[in-house]
Amino acid sequence: MDFFNCNNVQRFSRTPRNGGGFLDGVTGPTGPTGPTGPAGGGTGITGPTGPTGPTGLGLDSIIPFSEGIRPSLVAGDFVSFNGSVYRVLVDAPVGDPGTSPEYELVIGDGGTGITGITGPAGPTGPTGLDGATGPTGLDGATGPTGLDGATGPTGLDGATGPTGLDGATGPTGLDGATGPTGLDGATGPTGLDGATGPTGLDGATGPTGLDGATGPTGLDGATGPTGPTGPTGPTGLDGATGPTGLDGATGPTGLDGATGPTGLDGATGPTGPTGPTGLGLDGVTVLIQQRLQR
Repeated sequence: MDFFNCNNVQRFSRTPRNGGGFLDGVTGPTGPTGPTGPAGGGTGITGPTGPTGPTGLGLDSIIPFSEGIRPSLVAGDFVSFNGSVYRVLVDAPVGDPGTSPEYELVIGDGGTGITGITGPAGPTGPTGLDGATGPTGLDGATGPTGLDGATGPTGLDGATGPTGLDGATGPTGLDGATGPTGLDGATGPTGLDGATGPTGLDGATGPTGLDGATGPTGLDGATGPTGPTGPTGPTGLDGATGPTGLDGATGPTGLDGATGPTGLDGATGPTGPTGPTGLGLDGVTVLIQQRLQR
């Protein structure tokens, strides 16, 4: 006999082979056995047939139970609940079948049948085509620049290379223009006569000058102190700069100083938004199924 479950009720489906659309009525009690005939005699008289049982409960008369139909139930109604059938004992019963005394169990749940054996695995279907590659998502916004790591300590100074050769001396620059003569300082008192030096060689005789009037010979006065130095005259113009001398040979490169420790990494910027998901193979399969269902 076929059966199916609807609204948590185990329903039986009748077929032309088992008699129609309703459950069979409950069989009445068996009549009493007729008296046994005498030994060796004929068969005893058959006892009378028992009374016909009440009409069986039709499938259409069972009401699926719910909270909404409970107030409309009346005594004698049959309801299905959690796979069992109950008879309502009072009008507008309170509570649920199976827990309230206002329902009477008529047909209990048959329970779960044994699990059928597992059928053989079907052949593996062909591999589906690869889905189209989804578009590349937009680049996330660039995170803020991380903080600068701490500056490492200054490396050691490399060794000093040897002194290069002196470049060739450039030509002497032109003499600058002579500045104006400074003012004469005040004449100091005449100093004492110094010791007489040796007689020098006779110089060439100059032309005889006119005789001046001979004054009286005065006494040699004492030499006065040296007068203050007159103010310095303005600086003369700079002479033209001579050509630059050749560069001396470059000394060897000094040793590299020790490398300072690496600074700390800056904080990582926030992750940019995720780009839209591309349409993979699963998405194509779902679209095909939806169109087939239409």
